[in-house]
Amino acid sequence: MKVEIIERNENTLRFKIFEESHTLCNALKAELERNKNVTFVGYRKEHPLLDYSIFILKTKNESAEKTLANAIKNIANNLNELKKELK
Repeated sequence: MKVEIIERNENTLRFKIFEESHTLCNALKAELERNKNVTFVGYRKEHPLLDYSIFILKTKNESAEKTLANAIKNIANNLNELKKELK
């Protein structure tokens, strides 16, 4: 997965995620929405034929980058737990 930062400041992060479907984007959005530090998160596909989605993440206290990193870790941990349960 390729990620490109479009805009970055203390509490706002705009970035593109390349070559991923709505499956991953919705999972990431849902995980970020569970964080009480997040004031806004959303994403959109520019066009069905383009291979990227654009995310906007806004936070209160914690930096947006740290919040994103924690959300990605949580998703990975949840998937590993699911994998163990399925075995």
